[in-house]
Amino acid sequence: MKNNKYRELEKKQEQMIEWAGASEESLREKMERVRLQNNFTRMEFSELLGYNKYTYSSMACYRKTKMTANLLLRFCYMFGYDITQAVTYASESELDKSTYELAAIISSFPPDAIRSLADGMDIILPHLAEERGLPVAPYRRLSIALRELVESLKKQDE
Repeated sequence: MKNNKYRELEKKQEQMIEWAGASEESLREKMERVRLQNNFTRMEFSELLGYNKYTYSSMACYRKTKMTANLLLRFCYMFGYDITQAVTYASESELDKSTYELAAIISSFPPDAIRSLADGMDIILPHLAEERGLPVAPYRRLSIALRELVESLKKQDE
């Protein structure tokens, strides 16, 4: 009986090793997304989490520093994540990841660059849509959303 339980626990341990790697990578992605969405430098983000200014870069970029339970708890507390949300890899779809990444990248642009992007959408994409037989409305909505983002960023800076 004891040997069966031991073998079951060994199997769980192997699964945990795989799960832990995916969870750690998921947490890194979430942390980087939050950092970009808030326009924090890596140094600022590291200090906000209570570490020296190079710890986040060492952990997120170079994988030299291991994530600690303390770091996980601080991140979750400061940015409103439930711990299971922060470490659960499977709950986030590829579409969600791509959408968040796109939003983080665009929101890191200066307002003038976002406005130029919206202007480009107004000029180029409707023609492309017509050429390919696609509806123009989604491109118009994207252009409007980009312009609203510019206004939000301006208000945030004030």
